[in-house]
Parts: sequence; C-alpha cells; structure tokens
Amino acid sequence: MAISVRLLHAIQRAAEMKASGSSWQSIATASKRTLKTVKEWPQIHADLWQELFAKYEKQFLEEATAESVIALRKQLRADAATVSIQAADKLIKYRVSRGKSTLKSAISPVVTTAEERDRRFAKELREEARQAEREIAHIDVHASVEMMTIPR
Repeated sequence: MAISVRLLHAIQRAAEMKASGSSWQSIATASKRTLKTVKEWPQIHADLWQELFAKYEKQFLEEATAESVIALRKQLRADAATVSIQAADKLIKYRVSRGKSTLKSAISPVVTTAEERDRRFAKELREEARQAEREIAHIDVHASVEMMTIPR
C-alpha cells in the first residue's frame, strides 16, 4: 500500500518516539493524530513499522551502551577500590560478550529455526558467563593480593 510522504514522516517519528520509550498518547499529541490512529500504525503498516522501530531501537540501545561504558570507565578511576573493581567486572563482562557474539556470528552456520537460534544463543550466553566468571575470579585474586601488599 502506497502512503503519502507526510504519513511516512509521521510514522517514522512515531517509531522513533516509541523506541525511545514514549507513550502512545505523547506520540499522538506530537503527530497531531488521534490515539486510536497512532496505535493502529504498527498493524496497518506492519513491515514499515517493524523496520523503523528496529532501526531506532538499535540506535537507542547503542547510544545507551556507549553512555554506560563511559560511566563505567569513569568509575574505574574511583578512589574506592570496591567501586573500581565492580566497574572493571562489568566492563570485562561487556567486552567478553561483545567479542564472543561478534566472533560467533561470523563463523556460525545459517540457523533455520527460531527455536534453534534461541538454543544456540542460550548456549553462547552460558559459555560467555563462564568465561566472564573465570576472568572476574582472576581479577579478584589480583585485587586481593594488591590490597594485602598496600602499606597502611
């Protein structure tokens, strides 16, 4: 179904707002449409909506992730050792998960069913969690040794 440029822009803005967490009411107000109308867009224009919503959701998640990494990097330099260790723990888990998922997706064979994809994803998550736990244990040991050797 062909839609007007004006409607396309309204749907784009609505998908962006919804992906960022806006309510349907605020989307209706911003687009100058009724609440009923904007709530119907995801069904009436399903393919377009899914494409746009996924795009904006990914964008917002990437931005939030980048902001979180910046905040954790600042916490690495905290005076309190526990804050630094917790920040390091979270950053390591993040880096391990990013590295593994990038590598696995590059070498994994084509998955044919959603169930198989879910099973593989769960297995990858378990493997990544075990690896992160090993790395954290290694850091905890070194942090404990450093704390014991710091003159008081």
